[in-house]
Amino acid sequence: MSTPGLDKLSQVIAQTVLLALLPAAGCGGAQPWYPVPAQRPPLGEGAPGSLGHFVYMSQPDADIYIVQGMRPQSEGPWRWTHDRPVLRFYLPEVGRIRFQMDFSFPEDRFRETGPVTVAFAANGRVFDRVRYDHPGAQHYDRPVPLDLLHQNAVNLVAVTPDRTALRPGGERLGFVLTSAGFAE
Repeated sequence: MSTPGLDKLSQVIAQTVLLALLPAAGCGGAQPWYPVPAQRPPLGEGAPGSLGHFVYMSQPDADIYIVQGMRPQSEGPWRWTHDRPVLRFYLPEVGRIRFQMDFSFPEDRFRETGPVTVAFAANGRVFDRVRYDHPGAQHYDRPVPLDLLHQNAVNLVAVTPDRTALRPGGERLGFVLTSAGFAE
């Protein structure tokens, strides 16, 4: 015959042992250890009024990114370019990097120019040429060789269309720029 208090004590001890062993039941041995990857800050926005890695033409400080070749005033969240627009960007120390640009060829100007080939240059050296065969919105996104870029410094990017539309008064219009800059 068993004693009720002893049976209860045996059950509590058995449950305690089971609970203590439970965490180890699913382990298959020591887990491999991996070092933390090298850390660097992501491309971030500069302080207001200072150069960053990317610009939207709608930004109040967009003018500080423009070196030449663009209308002085924005007509909205975009800006007309001329024959050889040049922009400047500050790049921190970076790894692989891409140049991105959103722009468009308005239909009425495209009728005048026809297909346009655009040369992309970083710090005076061309890294790509792209032919655009139709008007409308365009998106450019390509890697830039690191040897063309200055790290922790200002970089100049020229985006040169081979054809522009002539306006009354002699103004030449290239394309409409919405945004441009570097991304990882």
